[in-house]
Amino acid sequence: MVLRGTWWLPLALVALTCAWQCALVLGDADFESVRVLMTKDSSGKAGDPKEKYWPVIVLLLTLVDQIMPWDSDVDVHVSADTMRFLASYYNMTIHTCRTEHAPRGKNYMLEVNPKWVNNSPEDSLNTIDARWIDMLSGVFIDITAVHRTPKRPGMMFCKDDHHYREADLFPLRDSVFEDRPVKIPYNYAELLQQEYGRVSLTRTRFAG
Repeated sequence: MVLRGTWWLPLALVALTCAWQCALVLGDADFESVRVLMTKDSSGKAGDPKEKYWPVIVLLLTLVDQIMPWDSDVDVHVSADTMRFLASYYNMTIHTCRTEHAPRGKNYMLEVNPKWVNNSPEDSLNTIDARWIDMLSGVFIDITAVHRTPKRPGMMFCKDDHHYREADLFPLRDSVFEDRPVKIPYNYAELLQQEYGRVSLTRTRFAG
């Protein structure tokens, strides 16, 4: 009776093993494997070195004129602790966002670069630590971790060799961006002027 009642256990273990392996494959897939409409590299480059985790798919150019004319893409910084949390629990997850412009919702994928743990600026091919990707168009927002600078209390840096005073970043301020609540650096005006020059806060046209 015991043998007749448990004959299915080996088959169940095999099925669970196969399902687990499939889940790993799907969970570890890169964006090139799951994107919906993107069919070619629109970056103007003829490929990237194999050491680079992401090939450049497309820059967020269509929104630049509305957001910030001095730069060619949109970037977001998060703390190293936040990036560690995202990498541990949300890597390759898909999120559906519904707005008045997309009432049926649009799908976005959060993909974390496995090389984010190497915070050395010498890893110049992997300065971007994560991306928030529109799965329909391939448009993405770069996400970079900000780390505390060793042996320099009160200083912080990210892999693209930007350096900040912690007092210029924290505490974060509440603001609004594209009609949505966001957190911005405490001393945002000074940081913008350091990056783009003092006229960046007053000049309304660029290269025009």
